Amino acid sequence: MLLSKITEKIDEFVKVNKILEDNNKLKNTLCFTGDHGIGKTSVIYDYCKNKNIGFEKISLSNLDDLGELSGLPCTEYEMIFEDTSYWITSKVIDEFIKMGYKPTGESRTGYCEPAWVSRLRDYEISILLLDDFSRCQNRFMNAAMDIINHGHYMGWELPKGCTVVLSANPEDKDYQVSYLDDAQKTRFFNFNVEFDLEYYLDFLRNENFPEAFIDFTISNATEIFSYKAGDRKNGLLSTPRQWTKLFSSLYDLREYTSKSATNRILENASAILDSSLASQFLTVLQTDIINIPSIEDIFKTKDYKKEIVKIIGEFGTSSYRIDKANIICSRSIKFMVDNIDNRYDDCIGLLEYFRDNKIVSEDKVYNMHHKLYKSPSFIKTITTVGRDIDNILQILLKNE
Repeated sequence: MLLSKITEKIDEFVKVNKILEDNNKLKNTLCFTGDHGIGKTSVIYDYCKNKNIGFEKISLSNLDDLGELSGLPCTEYEMIFEDTSYWITSKVIDEFIKMGYKPTGESRTGYCEPAWVSRLRDYEISILLLDDFSRCQNRFMNAAMDIINHGHYMGWELPKGCTVVLSANPEDKDYQVSYLDDAQKTRFFNFNVEFDLEYYLDFLRNENFPEAFIDFTISNATEIFSYKAGDRKNGLLSTPRQWTKLFSSLYDLREYTSKSATNRILENASAILDSSLASQFLTVLQTDIINIPSIEDIFKTKDYKKEIVKIIGEFGTSSYRIDKANIICSRSIKFMVDNIDNRYDDCIGLLEYFRDNKIVSEDKVYNMHHKLYKSPSFIKTITTVGRDIDNILQILLKNE
């Protein structure tokens, strides 16, 4: 499963869990397993933020005190009224007596509701993310399993509308993870997650990172996000988390060739990346790749098609630059999604140009059509314009 599909899967389970809850049935838990640093946690957080639902993250691998997950031990007292009994703490005994309840004299040790549970009660729908589930100590995993299995711990319950989501690293790679037996694995749904380049590029654009950093990522993605020694089991050579931190540390830079800029780039890159990747980053920033004009500027020329060829070279010749072609393609996707409603003819012309000319790989052309087809602004525009619906659908379906 690609990283970008996480939100769809969470949305599906949240809706089903609400139905299960309304019918007094146990809810289901999801687990997303993938390499570290690819954005699993960020996707889940963004989902909750965009949906305006409750979100609490507990990093299980960083816990020192079980009470942070389970709540602190407390003494509970049994109160009874007619045939109904409750176990309560001393703080609310007087309130229960006023309502007619009487103490039975029985007491027990329970657990007070953790603060994060109280915060989630403020939302009709919420997500509890138990992060690094496979990397925590056994005592934390056992407590987490109680919450996963039953939706409660000793003395408190998860709020209504709360779905538990786990994140984990693979067992078959170079991670120090706790082995889960077959009985534990059957307690939740596990989805293996892969890095999603397009999702990461969207993230960089939405966060307004400099175009040079985005262009570097596009043109070097195959290398910087490859697997160590070419083996998936070894994990990624570098992660999006590392690159995001590096880009953030250089956010204020707008030129990359001066001595001070060169020193700063290389120092920061070497502090978080392998030395070869650090050198590669600096080298690319100082090439002509960062001077590629925007799609808007390309359209300002007399013939945008000739201008694109001028930039990337003729396909199949020694002048052809696949790195520049990939950048133009990626920028074109964003341009079309952002401008389909007010630059309709330009966008459709660009779409047809990529469809009919061998500029980039077929999978990138497919991705371009797929993204545009999924864009709400595109659907709205073609139904409003009307005149080219059949033609546009043929363009899209040819690449589906």
